[in-house]
Amino acid sequence: MDHENSLNGYCRIDNVTQELHAHFHHMHEIILVVEGAAEFLIGDAKYMASAPSIVFISSLENHVIKVLKHPYKRYVITVSEEYSLFAIKNPVLASILLNRPESFRHVLSPDADTCLTLEYLAKHLLLELNIRDDFWMTTTSSLLISMLVQLYRFNNDYFPVRQSSNAARIVLDIQQEVGEKCSEELSLDYFAKKHFVSKYYLCRIFKQISGYNLKNYIVLHRINEAQKLLVSSSEPISEIGFKVGYLNVNHFIRIFKQHTGTTPMQYRKRQG
Repeated sequence: MDHENSLNGYCRIDNVTQELHAHFHHMHEIILVVEGAAEFLIGDAKYMASAPSIVFISSLENHVIKVLKHPYKRYVITVSEEYSLFAIKNPVLASILLNRPESFRHVLSPDADTCLTLEYLAKHLLLELNIRDDFWMTTTSSLLISMLVQLYRFNNDYFPVRQSSNAARIVLDIQQEVGEKCSEELSLDYFAKKHFVSKYYLCRIFKQISGYNLKNYIVLHRINEAQKLLVSSSEPISEIGFKVGYLNVNHFIRIFKQHTGTTPMQYRKRQG
């Protein structure tokens, strides 16, 4: 895993009203709002995030942000899917980035003391990312995990997974394998046999914990990987489709447009 491209962040202050078009990021976002307010439309859910508050947006979720109150100051930490799965390690802490059950709230309002602690940790995390002194990778990992621990200690109801269980470990294992092997043939039958559980049970726990239908989760992950490749490489569309598990380029284009509203080529041009 390339740590330098897995965890990043910035602090920004805006003094003008703006609204961003609906968009995806290739990374999970943690947004700590410390001044002002913004409206977030994440999927079909609308929220007001007034300081102090913290927002969690998955890499699989489209969203729109409209600044409502100035100055709008926030710390933004971006975390890759791979980092969430393999570096955080703890399925309880990682669940606030990875899982989206029906009860999940994207915008949370910890008390002032907790937010001050989160801001202190975020400042130091950004400093470590900028300076990159000895052991900076270890330090940034520790600071991110400390932020999640602080939030968990304030209210563990924010976390989709509240305790490690066999079901949670199965779901995390599947998410890790989808991340590693999205170009391969992955199916409900395959995962049920691997984990020695029934297909019915697997469907139920995956939906209950992750918030996604397993088949749809695989598709969304493949589209997310394709978006990364479209931006970061000049490879042909057919090759990118193949790399994310689609042997037929026309099928890949159709699925991509169905989920993003644009073709792979149009997406590449917009991001170029």
